[in-house]
Amino acid sequence: MPETYTDDTYEEIMQKYFAVAKAIRKINPNVKLCGPAAASEWTWFCGCGNTQPTYNGKTYCWLEYFIMRCAQEEKETGVRMIDVFDLHNYPEVSSESQMLQTHRMYYDKNYNYPGANGVKKVNGGWDNSQLQEYIFERCKDWIIQYFGNDNGITFGVGEYNIKNTATPMTHALSYASCIGEGSRHEMEYFTPWTWYDSMWEVVHLFSTNAKEINVGAISSKENYVSAYSSKNTKGDSVTVIFVNRNNVEQSVLTQIIHTKFQDGIYKTLTLQNLPDSRTFKSHNDNAAEESSIELTGNTLGMVLPAYSITAVILGNGETSIDDPSASNTPILYPNPSSDIINVSCDFSIKKIELYNSVGICCQRIMCNERYAKIDVSKLNHGIYISKIYSKDGNYRTSLISVQ
Repeated sequence: MPETYTDDTYEEIMQKYFAVAKAIRKINPNVKLCGPAAASEWTWFCGCGNTQPTYNGKTYCWLEYFIMRCAQEEKETGVRMIDVFDLHNYPEVSSESQMLQTHRMYYDKNYNYPGANGVKKVNGGWDNSQLQEYIFERCKDWIIQYFGNDNGITFGVGEYNIKNTATPMTHALSYASCIGEGSRHEMEYFTPWTWYDSMWEVVHLFSTNAKEINVGAISSKENYVSAYSSKNTKGDSVTVIFVNRNNVEQSVLTQIIHTKFQDGIYKTLTLQNLPDSRTFKSHNDNAAEESSIELTGNTLGMVLPAYSITAVILGNGETSIDDPSASNTPILYPNPSSDIINVSCDFSIKKIELYNSVGICCQRIMCNERYAKIDVSKLNHGIYISKIYSKDGNYRTSLISVQ
């Protein structure tokens, strides 16, 4: 491989990729093509050499160039060039606190990645102001730009690894965070490169208790604690998996917004203090500690142990079609935020009201679109309840967190 790539080198790479894609399609048109499997944060933007490709007079970062050329080839030949946009990720972080935030590299536009390097060349030259990766969000925008909407391209991570100097619990928490974040965004797959003993507990907890359909759950302290929720196809069972990446216990408040459950006591399973040896042996012999939690008004309030993963299993629920929050649930992102929260709905929004913890309406927004923005920059830190009204007068409630 050359030390310095030229435009001809990049074009040769693309032609070889196109040839392989076409050959595979001839053998089996239904195979999912995954690529480009760029191996690190630097290669995401700069390719394998230190020279970025230039095309029609514009300098591109590697991933945008790859997407653009695949889209052009697909339009010219009618042969589908890619199904799953796959990246490899070996985060350049050293401390355990940083390792526990690497899941935020994929979608979080507010996360300043300590190892940000290649991203500084995302627009061609060197830009020191580029500190946020959100690599899949960037790629998603490029894919829409070049392939158009409804392109059917999904995302996956074919290799992932943090340093083996981390503790067993750090490996478990990092893996759980990445699985959870992937499920939130319908990631096709997430595959660690190195397997650590503590990961057996994580994959068992998720595979046994998570449900088929990802749904929304909002933790009141999302930067420290994530709430990953899912429901079964019948809609009468929900699991929320909390990942506490903080070295102290965390109090959280989470509202279940898709399914109504009776107030009562429900089962929890917690992983914490995993040792430097394999604890998972079977479904009935593992490190998950069983306990219980009370659900009141479809809201969970609980204290999570430091460095822990907790599954809350809600069953025997009944989806209520009369409950506006059980269908057409609005999507609010990013949440939490200190600036703007975007609102996306399947219906036209008439107005949005924001209430503080004592029930005072502190903001009202009039609207006539399926999308809106809530400016929270002047609000005090804390949890607020949003009421999002449709034209028929019904409203959907959601929790939002202001940092």
